[in-house]
Amino acid sequence: MARSLSLWLYLLLADRGPDRVSVARPPRPDGALLWVHAGADCPAETLGRITGALSAARPDLTILVTGATLPEGALDDHLLSDKAPPDRMASVRGFLDHWKPQMGLFIGTALPPALISVAHDRGVALVLADLSVTADEIPVLRRGLVGSVMARFQRILARDPRPDEVELAQ
Repeated sequence: MARSLSLWLYLLLADRGPDRVSVARPPRPDGALLWVHAGADCPAETLGRITGALSAARPDLTILVTGATLPEGALDDHLLSDKAPPDRMASVRGFLDHWKPQMGLFIGTALPPALISVAHDRGVALVLADLSVTADEIPVLRRGLVGSVMARFQRILARDPRPDEVELAQ
């Protein structure tokens, strides 16, 4: 998949810095791991409902929840949590080397380009859910970057910006 010039430049700048970043993380359990990344705009109730439904549907699945800040009480005791890595290549590589997720579910509008690009390049299946951003909200200078990052997702589930105008089929 071709990268936009803006994504290429972003990743080049994100690769500057220390080669090794050591962060203490809980051990990774054996088996399949679903990684749920909650953006800052992800309500705790939404996060709880999604992870609860996923846990009920697949009790054998380990679910790791990350976010810049996870809301207090948003997670059940059986879920793993970790702080999202800074969007720097060394930090992203360390995070993915440790957790080795099979799938990543991003909830909200937080789209860290380095994290998404490296996960995609490593074969992590990526899904973006609860997206509620319009083209008007993306600055012109970032549209190529955002479009290139969004192209890394296998599925994008967006909210209708006009829910009151939706008619239900009978």
